[in-house]
Amino acid sequence: MASRRNDNKKPQSDRQNEQKDRPCLMCNKKFVSEHYGQRVCPTCKGTAAWRSGGEAA
Repeated sequence: MASRRNDNKKPQSDRQNEQKDRPCLMCNKKFVSEHYGQRVCPTCKGTAAWRSGGEAA
């Protein structure tokens, strides 16, 4: 078996985390996301549909 390196770390992103108005992927309402990967608003994340993995209404 090949030896594993101990210095394998996830590379740092070139992008800065920036707040931005984005449309929610579930309800399509604008919300302020904290970073580019946040695409569902806090209201929708609190719904049973989000928690169960169901489709958006």
